[in-house]
Amino acid sequence: MTTLAEVYDQNAGYWDSWLFRAVYYRSYIRLLRTLECEGVLGRPVQVLDSGIGAGLLSEALLHIADWQMELNGVDLSSNLLAMSAA
Repeated sequence: MTTLAEVYDQNAGYWDSWLFRAVYYRSYIRLLRTLECEGVLGRPVQVLDSGIGAGLLSEALLHIADWQMELNGVDLSSNLLAMSAA
């Protein structure tokens, strides 16, 4: 029987594809800017990106952040973790 981690490992390239990046990355930027404008993001920011995947949410957060943060990520897929670290 195939494990969930193996399924994600086998499909890791999809999660880092240009289409996935174009759609999700822009959505994450919009969401994070809205949260920032509404004062929801405190300072300093501590983030645990559970199911970090290819790191798109974390990348978007780092893109808009001009503040200090602690960012940690976990995922079942070793291939996706390698992508998020790149």
